Amino acid sequence: MKNLKPSFLKLSLLKLSGRQISQISAYCEKIYPEEACGLLIGAAGEGKDHLGGRTVCEVIFTKNISDQPTIRFDIDPAVLLAVMKDGRMKGQKIIGHFHSHPDQNAEASENDRAMISDGNLIWLIVSVMRGRAERMNIYSVHKSLDGFTLKQTLELL
Repeated sequence: MKNLKPSFLKLSLLKLSGRQISQISAYCEKIYPEEACGLLIGAAGEGKDHLGGRTVCEVIFTKNISDQPTIRFDIDPAVLLAVMKDGRMKGQKIIGHFHSHPDQNAEASENDRAMISDGNLIWLIVSVMRGRAERMNIYSVHKSLDGFTLKQTLELL
């Protein structure tokens, strides 16, 4: 993967630093061939900017506890509660999550659609092909037949 500058990459839905992008990519490659997963943390009081974007101030890498980790992800509910509690004390909240698709594209899958529980969360999906992170797609959730709107694609060179 190409080294990205540490400045923020402002996407239409999300602001990620080059370092955060590199960390997410490296984590997904490390967990391959299973789905990696984690949480995107932002300021609790921060609304969306004029383009509808939110800033990720922290990425939390979590263990995938799914009984089928090569085709789906689950984050331990105890971890989610702990992150929410810690976030309240820091003035932060979960604004989204990420997960990888091993040897699949970064499109939202049927499993992803079935997992929608909070329409305000951002979904970042990383395609990891043969152990190498190649693409990130960033989605918002909406009420439609497929449940997702693709907001941004980021090629990882």
